[in-house]
Parts: sequence; structure tokens; C-alpha cells
Amino acid sequence: MSRLDETVNEWRNMDSETFQTRVGNGLRSVPPRVKSFLSDLPCITYYVLLVCTGLYLADLLLWLLRVGPIVETTLGLMPSKFVHGQVWRVVTYPLVHVSLFHLAFNMLALLSLSALAERRAGTVKYIYLLAVVFTILPGLLMVFLAHFIIRSSDYHLLAGTSGWVFSLLAWECCHVDAPRSFFGLFQVSSKWLPVVFLVLIEIIFPISSFFGHAANLACGYLYYYGKLSFLVPPPSFFTNWQSSRLLQPLADSPRFVDINETRDGYLTLPSFITRAAPGGGGYEPMPSGPSYSAPSGGYSSAPPPPNTAPSAPSSAPRSNIMTIDDLNSRDNGEEEALFAHKP
Repeated sequence: MSRLDETVNEWRNMDSETFQTRVGNGLRSVPPRVKSFLSDLPCITYYVLLVCTGLYLADLLLWLLRVGPIVETTLGLMPSKFVHGQVWRVVTYPLVHVSLFHLAFNMLALLSLSALAERRAGTVKYIYLLAVVFTILPGLLMVFLAHFIIRSSDYHLLAGTSGWVFSLLAWECCHVDAPRSFFGLFQVSSKWLPVVFLVLIEIIFPISSFFGHAANLACGYLYYYGKLSFLVPPPSFFTNWQSSRLLQPLADSPRFVDINETRDGYLTLPSFITRAAPGGGGYEPMPSGPSYSAPSGGYSSAPPPPNTAPSAPSSAPRSNIMTIDDLNSRDNGEEEALFAHKP
């Protein structure tokens, strides 16, 4: 009997008290920085992590009990089953994962992107964007491609949050159109960087869903350029929805991001893009921060003037709360001072 079989049998035959003890010891061994990161996650991002992890553990438990991966096969998107009436699959497929590596890789890629996106859009609007623009729409596109165009059994199951990663990545990289080094191998425009990653993922993981990722990538690009504005209600809709009694328990959570306390005209996700400074000496940071503006329903990619200095602090009394704008202004000022002293 292999070591894996011995471990599986040990967990199958473990009593409840021993199981609780081992799980508790595992949770206590989590590094403090990881606990701090998790405690700072906003509402929906945190619940996505919990739900995805819970569904995977439930599927794993059913597998250990020799029942089979029921969760995966029931909630994953199967185009052939969707067209025969199982319409819930087009909503639930991002929440299920087929392996521990699949879950861990997707969560590592998603959490930081999702957290900042939710803080900038607000929890209520972020729910809508995830559900409609980045889940249902690309899911329907994939069903159409797989069932009516490709007609291939290779796309019998779609699962995982990697589609959300590609949507958010496309949304981010379009904000600053500048050359970016791809691991030092070549330069590529930042707005096309997600396409390069799409091809790279397909080469490294050929079993991944290329067309599923491509559908999410297309939705991210289309939303950024305002082509999907007809799918997004006006701000008053989200304000009224947020104040409804149905969402009151969610709004009472300390992780909840109020839509009235965000700057929703743009979305700047983590990006470390630099460009060559005039004269060829050194590098200067790409402009970013609160100077971006956009009309409703779309997001503008026009950056502010490159020599724009951080705004002077106001003389009026302020609270002790640091806003996103304060962080952006502070970071830009520190970077400009650093590069100014660089030989």
C-alpha cells in the first residue's frame, strides 16, 4: 500500500475528536502575515474564498467517502447539460475547483485583484459585476462556442475563478498603455499583457480552458472600453439596492464597502509598470491615482500629465483616516523623490 493510500485510509477512519484537533492545530500554525491579509479582505472577496474552499473540501470529503465528486459535476459548467435545462451552472461554475492545486493557484492570483476591485467599486456593485459581467456573460459565450460552434467534447466542464482573474487583469492593464518587460524576454504593451498570459497559461497548462479564459478576457476588455455599459444599471440602482432590507445583514458586516465611500470612476489594480525616463536615464513611475476620470458606463485610459505634482495638503482639519487618494499621492511623491536623486 502506498503512502497516499495509507494517509487516505487514516483520514477515513479518523474519529471526530482527532479530526477537530488536527484542524485546530493547522489553523493555529497559519503565519501572522497570512492571518492579517485574510482579515483585511473585503466582504465579497472574503466570502468567495470561504465558499470556494468549502465546496472543494466538501467534494474532497465525498471523494474520501467513495461517493464521487458530486459538487464538481453538479455546479461546474457543462454546455451540453446547460442547453438541456440545468441553467444554474452558468452562475455557479467559478466557485468549484477540480484539485487542491487548482484552488490554491486561482486564489493566489485572484485575492489581491478582487480585494482592490471591490474597494474601488463598492461591495454591491462588485457583486453585480462578478455575477453578470464576469460570470454569466462569459459563461453564455462559452456555451455558445462549445455547443454550437466548436462542437467538441473537450469542453465538457468549466470550473474555477481563473476566468475572473483574466477579466480583472484585462480591466487593469488597459488603464496605462505603456511598454512592459515580460520577464526580461521582450517588451509588450501593458494592454496586451493579459493576452500574452493567456497564451502562456495555455502552453504551461494545456488542459485549461483556453476559450473559457478568452471569453472572460474579452468581457474585461469590453467593459473597460464601455461596450457593456448597457448591462450595468446607473449608480442610483446600486445605492437603493444597498439600502434595501435584503442586504442589511451584509451591509452591517465590517468588511462591507459602502458604494458612497468609494471613487468609482476608475479602477487601478496592483501594477508595477515603468517606462524609460526622458533622456534615457533610469526609470520613472507611470502616472496613476485619482487624476483618472471617466464617463459613466466606461473607464477612461487617458493618463494625467506626467509632471503633475501631488496636491498640497489642505489646511482644513482632517480625520485620522487615510484614503486611497492619500496613498496614491504619497506613493507618487516618494517615487518622484527617489528617482530625482538617482544618478
